[in-house]
Amino acid sequence: VLAAAFKMPLDATARCFPPTFMSSPDLDVYLAAGDDRIVGVVTFTHHGDTTGVWGMGTDPEMQGQGVGRRLLSTAMAEARSLGAERFFLGATRAGYPLYDKLGYQTRVVTTVWVSGETGQA
Repeated sequence: VLAAAFKMPLDATARCFPPTFMSSPDLDVYLAAGDDRIVGVVTFTHHGDTTGVWGMGTDPEMQGQGVGRRLLSTAMAEARSLGAERFFLGATRAGYPLYDKLGYQTRVVTTVWVSGETGQA
């Protein structure tokens, strides 16, 4: 899902989430399913009462249909029920409308240089 959402090669996307990262005890991965396939994903990392939001993506065919909003708001509600009081994330321009709707506030705007192109920067 992330490779398609960010228009990145699958191997490049896989390097962002190595097995050591995925086995962390302070990590939760939330999936959205539809039409018998995964159509959305978001990963949370936890440190005390602060939760980081990583790797948020929706299948391009499903974007604009509320999948990302339902997925992220459900995951945030679950994290709050477990003690999260704050959330943080880094966003691409494509993500700003969703995060704004869910109450995120921009604190810093910066340029991040990466190898290759995601089509979402």
